[in-house]
Amino acid sequence: MLLSDDVQSYCDLHAHGVAQRGIRMADLKEYKFVLPENKIIDSFTTMVEPIIEKTQILRKSINYAAESRNRLLPKLMNGELEI
Repeated sequence: MLLSDDVQSYCDLHAHGVAQRGIRMADLKEYKFVLPENKIIDSFTTMVEPIIEKTQILRKSINYAAESRNRLLPKLMNGELEI
């Protein structure tokens, strides 16, 4: 949420300082946002959680594949491996 355009604009408008601009905690606490009911949050979590888990599994698979490629490609290029 803190990276959203709305919050970033709010922070820019309320930032203080010359050398290093920043927002005071008191100003940040004044930011108003909509928080859905727990029922809606729970429903959203139930729908999204499997997608997030699958994404994490796929990221690990991609990393393993990239590591394998990085190990094997130089050997293939040097003629140490044949296809």
